[in-house]
Amino acid sequence: MHTRSVTQKFARTRLCFDALHIKILLVLWLTVPAMVTAQEVMISPGTILLTQSKRSDVITVGSGADSFATFGVTDAFFIQSGDGQLRAVAPREPKNSALSWLRVGPRKFSTEPGTGMQVRVAARPPADLAPGEYRLHLLIINRGSSEPQRLERPNTTQEGAVSVEIPMMVSHGVRILFRNKVQPEGGRLEFLRKEPNGPYTDLVFDVVRLGMTSLIGKYQIFTRSNGRDQDLGREFGVSVYEELDRRRFTTKVQRSDIPDGSLLCARLIFTDAGNPDLKPVEACTP
Repeated sequence: MHTRSVTQKFARTRLCFDALHIKILLVLWLTVPAMVTAQEVMISPGTILLTQSKRSDVITVGSGADSFATFGVTDAFFIQSGDGQLRAVAPREPKNSALSWLRVGPRKFSTEPGTGMQVRVAARPPADLAPGEYRLHLLIINRGSSEPQRLERPNTTQEGAVSVEIPMMVSHGVRILFRNKVQPEGGRLEFLRKEPNGPYTDLVFDVVRLGMTSLIGKYQIFTRSNGRDQDLGREFGVSVYEELDRRRFTTKVQRSDIPDGSLLCARLIFTDAGNPDLKPVEACTP
């Protein structure tokens, strides 16, 4: 098992993955006064893409804590609903689950301050695997320090009493996608329209997924007037999983940010490494 500097790998950034930022917080109640603190988890990358020609990759995991940290890795499978929410199901149930032939290790490990651990993910698909996209999520749980820290808390407890700092258990999800003889085909924007909402204008549109893979990307909001585009500084991650044909999105825009006579537009950008040649698509409404 290899370690490397977390600060070099992550630049002390937290994992952010559209709709896939899962946090599980477990608060332990004690009979003594307690201060509960969340343990930071830093993971790179947030999505791993595997194919028949690339069957393995690594996830680098670390903690921003200044103390020894213990991690666990568990399997999960999430079904996406039309509003983007993820619902957990038993990993063995879905027909597109990769659980039975993905190998992950180590499953339990500890890190010293300022270091990270590489978790290897390897695919061993059956020879007769049907074309399509298969997936699994890994929940990487920071269980905190092996010993709670005892802290003095003057003026908040009885004289001579101590308080215990209890690390919360924080879990982040890493998305694993295995694609067999398929590649992303992108998507399109449909039903773009404006709806008044007080001082705002809601820009509403559907993102339609094409092909046999999940759609992974981001969208930007901008105005267009006389052939010139003005970026409104609004950018959001997009994912449409394989079980959905489309998802609806709504973005609030200040009416004062929309010049008179201009178009309000959305741009869908595909960030999937499986097909970097996909071109952005746009749609505008008066």
